Amino acid sequence: MTGAGSILPATDGFLEINLATALAAKSRYLLLVKPKNDRNPVDLKVDFSTEAKAPISAGLAQAQRGKVFNIGGGAGTHIAFSEAATQELREQSSPGGTVHKIPVQAAITAKTQTACKGDPQCIGKVNITADRRLRASKETVELTDLKDVFGQPVDTKATVDLAAPPKGKDDADQYYQISHKAGPGSKPSLSINVKTNSLPFWFGNPVGTFYVRNYLVQPFAAIDVATNDFAQKSDNRISLGLKGSRTWITSKERAFFQGITFGPGFSYETNLGFKKNNFVVNYDTRLYFKKLYRTREQRRYDAATTSIDTLNQDDFKFGYGVEMLPGVEVGGSPSQQTVNNKPNTLHLDVDQYPIFRFKPTLHSFIEYDRFSVDWSGTMRVLVFTELVGQETADHKLYLRHILGLQNYMEVTGSIGIDQSKHTSLTVTYKRGAQPPAFPHTQTVVTGFTVKF
Repeated sequence: MTGAGSILPATDGFLEINLATALAAKSRYLLLVKPKNDRNPVDLKVDFSTEAKAPISAGLAQAQRGKVFNIGGGAGTHIAFSEAATQELREQSSPGGTVHKIPVQAAITAKTQTACKGDPQCIGKVNITADRRLRASKETVELTDLKDVFGQPVDTKATVDLAAPPKGKDDADQYYQISHKAGPGSKPSLSINVKTNSLPFWFGNPVGTFYVRNYLVQPFAAIDVATNDFAQKSDNRISLGLKGSRTWITSKERAFFQGITFGPGFSYETNLGFKKNNFVVNYDTRLYFKKLYRTREQRRYDAATTSIDTLNQDDFKFGYGVEMLPGVEVGGSPSQQTVNNKPNTLHLDVDQYPIFRFKPTLHSFIEYDRFSVDWSGTMRVLVFTELVGQETADHKLYLRHILGLQNYMEVTGSIGIDQSKHTSLTVTYKRGAQPPAFPHTQTVVTGFTVKF
């Protein structure tokens, strides 16, 4: 078959070729391009196929991760889409696992491609948004009943990574740190710092999570304790519970405010030895803003999807991010609690008290290759007075009244052991106070960290 073509205006190296005979489905072709009035037999050879295949991929933009998916694009032939009748995304977290069906928010039809007129790069390439965020760090996903302009069912099935390596504790789903801990006036000790949003040590597969309507419900544990007497001067915090989350994303790609993750939860707060007990209802949010969170992985992915040139990996070693996580905590102490001193010669009764705390958190990081610095600060504001029994060095007991502003911050420097920095050597400086006992912490922690 033959045809004639011309270079498209205002495009980067694209030809438009009109063939005298239509192409057929499920076929392979060799296109020979020769400039007009040129004696050379062939100037360009293009081998392509009309097989209906457009694998799904997932972007790494913070607001869109696990919720917005790209269909088509990349290397190979791009064929315009026709329809996706059922608008259903299927996900499977593990081989042989349950297949979940998730509605998507917009249909793909022939009209989807009309916006591509004059922009060849968008042909056979669309984005879809799931009604709820997918749960695992890696999923096998596909969009059902998608057809191309040949009427062929399009194979979109692919296994995709839905989570870039986290940069710190705040944006990690699972965080495990074992460290040597030291502080002014105290003997060094062993420190354990754990955060997990699934059953512990089940890396990448969110065991124990489930959906309630469009809310993803996850078990939650945060443990930050130290051995021996130094535990009284450490964060000395254990929090166990469940939390729900749902993500809303704006349809305006150029808007500065890109979306929000929000949801309620509840937790049991205690300390080492379970001597302090609070029950708290939480409502947490995470705000997403355009261009404020740009990891090196995200910058590399964005460049790969918009450029036809070969990428130089050394151009994407730098990354940065700033995110805001406002929240509120409401609850109280369930009953009167008794505090004993270490020799067990004195005791102090601590009455019940209500809890109402505002909890705005700011998280930021910068990274270069395997090196990163992560900062997290929480400005807790206690509306009601909370009571804590405290023991002095000579084993006397007194009652602390805690009210108003209670700041806490962590600064962590890390060197990634692996290229993705899931495992790293870390040095963390901690300062401030955290519930339930609000000990005033000023410590340096050096150790080994695993995060997902």
